[in-house]
Amino acid sequence: MKTLLNIKIEPDFKKEVQQVADELGFSISALIRGFLKQLVREKQVDFSVPQALNKRTQKILDEIEEDIRLDRNFSPAFTSAEEAIAYLKSGE
Repeated sequence: MKTLLNIKIEPDFKKEVQQVADELGFSISALIRGFLKQLVREKQVDFSVPQALNKRTQKILDEIEEDIRLDRNFSPAFTSAEEAIAYLKSGE
């Protein structure tokens, strides 16, 4: 026999959770059951948040992605150190 567990969350947050659960192909109940089973099994809680990039770093990454997309600012492949040094000295 199963028992009912009630939790209170804000309506907007529930919508966000439902959207993520749907994207992953799970119900909210399945996700919570999985979390609680992991809690019992491992006896620890692990919350993580992806690290956000600062504006300067994000700008640099955006410029790199643009260079990749436009196939620019790439050096050629070298077969020797001398070849690489000559390329650097050429100023290309």
